[in-house]
Amino acid sequence: MKMRAVAEVLKICLLFAGLILSFTIYANAQTTSTSKLKGTIYDAQGSVVVNAKVTAVSASKKKFEAFSKEDGEYELVLPFNKYGSSRNFKEAVYDISVESAGFATTVIKGYVFIPSQFGKMQMDLALKLGPINDQDHP
Repeated sequence: MKMRAVAEVLKICLLFAGLILSFTIYANAQTTSTSKLKGTIYDAQGSVVVNAKVTAVSASKKKFEAFSKEDGEYELVLPFNKYGSSRNFKEAVYDISVESAGFATTVIKGYVFIPSQFGKMQMDLALKLGPINDQDHP
C-alpha cells in the first residue's frame, strides 16, 4: 500500500516537473533576442567612409547607434522577438539613417530586419555628396 502511494506521489511530481519545463521552454521561445546588422559604408566612388553614424530606430522609438570604423564597417546589435524554433524568427521593423560630414543623410524607412539563423544580416550603403554647411568646416 505504501509503495502504491509513493508511486502516485512520484507520478504527480514528474508530471508537475514536466509542466514546469514546458512552460519554461515556451517562455524562452517568446523572449526578445538580438542579432547583428553589419555592413560597410562607402562614398559614391567606392571608397570607405570612416566614422559615419548609423542609427536604427524601432517602432517603439528605441535608438541604436554605431559608427563605421577605419575599414568603413559598422555593426548594430538589434533586438527582435523570437518565437517557435530557433530557425523561426519574427521580423522587426526599423528606420535606418546614415550620416557623415560632407555627405547627404541617407534614410531608409521601414527596413524589415529578419535575423538569420547565423545571427546577422548584411547591408552595405553608399553615401551621396551633400551640401557643405558650417558643421563640415570650422
